Amino acid sequence: MLMANRKIAIFLLSTLICIGVNTTSFAIDLAAFYVNKDHPSASNLNPGTAELPWLTIQHGVNQLTPGQRLYVRESITPYFEPYRFFGTDIGGISINVSGTETNKIFIEGYPGDKVVINQQRRMSLYRGEDGALDVAADSKPLSGFYIHMGNYVVIKNFEITQCFASCIMFNPGRANIGVVIEDNHIHHAYGTDNIGGIRLDHADYAIVRNNTIHDIYTTNQTSNRYTSEPYGLDSGIHGYEPGNCLIEHNVIYNVDRGIFAKSSDRDGLDSHTVRRNVFFRNAHSAFSMEVQGGGSPPALNARFYENIVYDSEGGVSSKLSETSGQSTNVDIYNNTFHNIYRAISLTRQIGIEVHSNIFSEIDYFNFSTESAVNGIDYFDNNLYFNEGREWGLNLSTPNVEIIRSLSAWQQAFTNSNLTVLSSNPDVNSVIGDPLFSNKLQNNFRVTENSLASEGNQKGRNNNGIGAYGLGAMIIGVNNIVRPKAIKDLR
Repeated sequence: MLMANRKIAIFLLSTLICIGVNTTSFAIDLAAFYVNKDHPSASNLNPGTAELPWLTIQHGVNQLTPGQRLYVRESITPYFEPYRFFGTDIGGISINVSGTETNKIFIEGYPGDKVVINQQRRMSLYRGEDGALDVAADSKPLSGFYIHMGNYVVIKNFEITQCFASCIMFNPGRANIGVVIEDNHIHHAYGTDNIGGIRLDHADYAIVRNNTIHDIYTTNQTSNRYTSEPYGLDSGIHGYEPGNCLIEHNVIYNVDRGIFAKSSDRDGLDSHTVRRNVFFRNAHSAFSMEVQGGGSPPALNARFYENIVYDSEGGVSSKLSETSGQSTNVDIYNNTFHNIYRAISLTRQIGIEVHSNIFSEIDYFNFSTESAVNGIDYFDNNLYFNEGREWGLNLSTPNVEIIRSLSAWQQAFTNSNLTVLSSNPDVNSVIGDPLFSNKLQNNFRVTENSLASEGNQKGRNNNGIGAYGLGAMIIGVNNIVRPKAIKDLR
């Protein structure tokens, strides 16, 4: 039946071309299949066409091969797929298929549809090797999607909520390569510890793009400062040993850490590149690099740029004193930080560059490089709206130094010859009101008269200052795209 339908489609398209009809509006996707649980004829025995769709997302995923696309249609009641399959400890829609770098597999909500997966904060149900349901099996956490063995898979355009685990999880026992997670609304995940809206365990070269992630909770705690939920907050994007992931154009709020790289990649891949995101109401930090215990690998070549972070505890932080080697190279540039308690707090890192940022209403900057020579390579071309209460250096050593004014900070290397600094910091930085377009409405573009505008103050390499200083369009802010994340808080 399926093959017959496809032959008919090819015949019709060929006929139209032969008789001279413009076929540009005939988008016949011969590699597309459909899940539509509300369709009156929906069945997993169907061929998966739009007219005879499959019933469950899991069945549809199981059929896919490289280059194919699964469309999931909107439904009156959310999709609920609670099963945990043989060989897995996590429930949810288990991905055991792979695409290739040039022929990815697409799993996506149909364009224009609002496709909701609601896992009802339930535990998973187990299906054994023979496929039979075993209700007596031990309960295990239930995610939305569980990437068990899946390379080059794209998960797109879903709302995923009420998971009793991270909403999208990667198998912690293997590296899954080249997965793309984009255009999703991920919220209200719960669990006992180490929960993330997305959890990138051992994910290599993943892309997390244009998602809204919020309200991620750990039930090990009984309160948080931002919401009325009786639990503490956990991470927007979590991950053990991810490698060289790109995280961009996301809105992340009502979480503990916006992005938590908990232990770096063991094969020496770079840390995350984090750019053009919006973070707010992060109870710990927007981007945090830490370790999972003694001997964990060092963090390498992290980049954090063109992000907006506001109304949060911290901006960029690291706690890397127990790594097996020296963590090197973290670049923090062209960001806008507003109303942050501790904008930057880095422990045991060298090769630090901080430049071209707007620091508005910031309290603290802390660097503990443990006496590494020239730990801070470049720190300049920033704009401050208030000076900051202190810059702290070598905080975990007997040589701790606390500097309590910008003028003293600008002479720190000359006055004390601090080995952590390669030169005097912030000599080209200025203090002044950045003149945001509308701070009360979270519009952090600067006006023409701002000291941070292109005509008045230059960043490093003669670029602009702040998140918009390089000309980036930061999707998700100022009601450009997905305004719900901002609107919900008013």
